[in-house]
Amino acid sequence: MRDLQFYQQVDHLQKDCRGRAFSLPVFYYDVTAVMAGFLTPLEKVQALLPSLRMKPLRATPWHAVTIISCFEYRDSDAGPYNEVAIAFPFTLDKSVPVLTGLLGEIKRGPFAYVYKLPVTTEIAYQFGVEFYNYPKFLATIDFTRENNWIRCRLADISLPSPPGSS
Repeated sequence: MRDLQFYQQVDHLQKDCRGRAFSLPVFYYDVTAVMAGFLTPLEKVQALLPSLRMKPLRATPWHAVTIISCFEYRDSDAGPYNEVAIAFPFTLDKSVPVLTGLLGEIKRGPFAYVYKLPVTTEIAYQFGVEFYNYPKFLATIDFTRENNWIRCRLADISLPSPPGSS
């Protein structure tokens, strides 16, 4: 049985999402998170950002940072589901120095543009798109554990249909 004392201190808004009632903010009680950062060609990341004001964090003069985060939500107000985030850390309006600036911004907590956010359940998809405007879509995301390793596998991606298509 979970201890809800901390969570009961926060006021909730009761919302309806396509006929299902739930509370905002959504609380997550039992989570596994696995994250990794990768060097990505700077010009490719810049092309994916929706504004020129967004300056990708750079690890080298030619590389931005891409973060891939895998979440296994075993117990949440939205029920259990899994999620994978592909995100690009950035600063607004001014670039920071390569490497040393990267370390400073990580310490300060830079912004992150969430580029893709597949999830495994319809309700996680619905409230993520309707209330948070996240770029969510449905996919198969499995977690396995073996020999002290955690593996996350993303497959069977179901991207939303483009507007006007049947």
